[in-house]
Amino acid sequence: MSAVPEVQPVRVVIVDDTADLRELLRFALEQHEFTVVAEAGDGREGISAVEEHAPDLVLLDLAMPVMDGFEALPRMRRACPRAKIVVLSGFDAGAMSTRAHDLGADGYLQKGASLSDTLRYVREVVDPPATLPPAPQLAVVPEPAASAPTAAPRTSRWPAWLDAVPFGVLRLSSSPDLVVRQCNAAAGSALGVAVALDEPLAATSGSLAALLAPYAAADSARLDLPAGGAVPLQVTLLRDGDDRVLVLIPRD
Repeated sequence: MSAVPEVQPVRVVIVDDTADLRELLRFALEQHEFTVVAEAGDGREGISAVEEHAPDLVLLDLAMPVMDGFEALPRMRRACPRAKIVVLSGFDAGAMSTRAHDLGADGYLQKGASLSDTLRYVREVVDPPATLPPAPQLAVVPEPAASAPTAAPRTSRWPAWLDAVPFGVLRLSSSPDLVVRQCNAAAGSALGVAVALDEPLAATSGSLAALLAPYAAADSARLDLPAGGAVPLQVTLLRDGDDRVLVLIPRD
């Protein structure tokens, strides 16, 4: 009996200037047989990462400092012709997706797509079903229909699919009190309490606020919160503009 060939994980480079989005994409992908081999915050760094790692898949933001996605895309295509490149964009498809295709993109994914749609889509780009035509096709995941308003106010930097992820995410002000501006449903579940919006973090979790206090001015930090809420947590603090984004991932 011949041995069953081992399935190799899809190797991914994520290129996006928003650190919290890269962190969340990495977590989601690595739960589904993808391996993130590198991240980059602008197009120039992204080209270097693609040249170094020769990934199977590149997730490429369009709007970035230093070098945007449109400028970086054809250079990445030349650096690694076999890679699948999926553009991530906050813009409606339209002419944007056509231009991305002309420059070498294999797909165009709007950032408002749900997490499940994102994972399904990139999997199909990398390994298209046998029923699809053999010729390369640029597919677009459309912007989701408007949903009912939630308790947490949204800004353009709060992707809709964060409400569906299995880990907690909170957006905090940069003030010393770390006022909670937004949160997803999983944040309350992870902490074992209802999250108090527009209140200092200490009103929700005094232990978490105390843990973060020495790092309130830091660009990033990764800490462990012992069981005190629902479960022990790995806590990642990231800067996003003037705000802080808190990611709460349950630890085994």
